[in-house]
This record gives sequence, structure tokens and C-alpha cells, in this order.
Amino acid sequence: MLKLIKKNFSINWLCQSIASTSWIISVFVYGLFTSGDYFQLLAASAWTTGNVFNILKD
Repeated sequence: MLKLIKKNFSINWLCQSIASTSWIISVFVYGLFTSGDYFQLLAASAWTTGNVFNILKD
């Protein structure tokens, strides 16, 4: 698994992962008040999940 991460790692991946994780954190810092906040959380979670799967692909 470490070989896959080393093979697929890039600065682009790192920046996207930082951005998507920060987006998730910001939703909890500012709170979930409206349905739009839940969509923000869903979008950020999907982005982060995609980044994780991307680094683990063959």
C-alpha cells in the first residue's frame, strides 16, 4: 500500500486533500444550520473520499 501512495503522490493531490479536509473542518467550526450546510459537508466529504481512492488506485 505504501508503494501505491508513493507512486500516486503529487503536489496537486496534496493541495486538494488539504483543501477538502479544511472544507470539512470549516463546516463543523461554523456549524450546521441549514440544509445548504449539509450539502457543503456532503460535497467536501465526496471530494476527500475521491482523493483517498485516487491515491490508492493501481
